[in-house]
Amino acid sequence: MPAIIVAILRWFVGFAVAKFFVSLAIGVVSYSIIQYFFDKYINLALQQISYMGDVAQLMAIAQLDHAISVVIGALSIKGFMMATKAAIGVRGS
Repeated sequence: MPAIIVAILRWFVGFAVAKFFVSLAIGVVSYSIIQYFFDKYINLALQQISYMGDVAQLMAIAQLDHAISVVIGALSIKGFMMATKAAIGVRGS
């Protein structure tokens, strides 16, 4: 009887560890993809802003680039959290 319990516990622990690592891998991959595209579009936006001249200087004084980076970072983290929840099967917001 104890051998059956040990076998069941080994299977359960193995399954839980495997699910953890799969969830972790999906979360890391999705975060890196999201971060790549956000970085690409941030750099493109900053390049376009540099063409605006005086308006770009006013935006630099107002530190609008920092505000945009904070918002994009928050969106990136939210995407990572949603992908991780989807990978482990958690429902909700």
